[in-house]
Amino acid sequence: MITSISAAAGELAERLLAVAPAGLGHAVFTNSGAEAVERRSARARRRTERLGILSARDGFHGLTLAGMSATGRESSSAARRTGAGFNYVPFGDLEALQTTLEFRPDFFAAFVVEIIQ
Repeated sequence: MITSISAAAGELAERLLAVAPAGLGHAVFTNSGAEAVERRSARARRRTERLGILSARDGFHGLTLAGMSATGRESSSAARRTGAGFNYVPFGDLEALQTTLEFRPDFFAAFVVEIIQ
């Protein structure tokens, strides 16, 4: 648990939540994309009680276990050491995304995509 937060971070969080879509009630600031992927993957799994994390292949999500697992690069040595439950679709292939989600509708907790590749 975070025991101290700067006044500026608290104000920014309040402003973000004021314009966020309905149902979003938390703002979380991280130092890196890898940290964000780790935290969001764990939280999504805990909230949904599902194991699966689906990601668009070849994005870069950092050098943590979840980050390397979400990358899904065949050429990476990390690809052989991925965490459990990570699955991939080709970047930009909406049909593959839809098919994968329909095939396993109760498996995935989150979808991770790096929108600029």
